[in-house]
Amino acid sequence: MRADRFVHTFEAGAYSLAAGLANAHAAGLARGDRWVAEARAAEEEAVTSENLQVVAKVLLEQRRELAALRAENARLKAELATTRRADAVRAVAVAARRTNARRA
Repeated sequence: MRADRFVHTFEAGAYSLAAGLANAHAAGLARGDRWVAEARAAEEEAVTSENLQVVAKVLLEQRRELAALRAENARLKAELATTRRADAVRAVAVAARRTNARRA
C-alpha cells in the first residue's frame, strides 16, 4: 500500500467501522425496545386476566341475583293471578245476586 493512500484507506475503514457499530447499536436498541414492549404486553395481559376474573365473579353474583328476582317475580305474578281470579269470582257472585234480586 502506498503511503499517500494509507490515510484515505484508514479513514474509510474507521468510518465503515463506526457505521457498522452504529447499525449494530441501532439494531440492539430496536431489539431491546421490542423485548420491553413484549414484556409490557405480557404484564398488561396478566392484569387483564385478573380483571376478567373479577368481572366473572361479579357476573356470577349478578346472575344469581337475577335468578332470585325472576323467581320472586314469578311468585308475585302467580299471587296476582290468584287475586284476580278471586276478584272475578266475587264480581260474578255480586252480579248473580243482583240478577236474582231483580227477578224476585
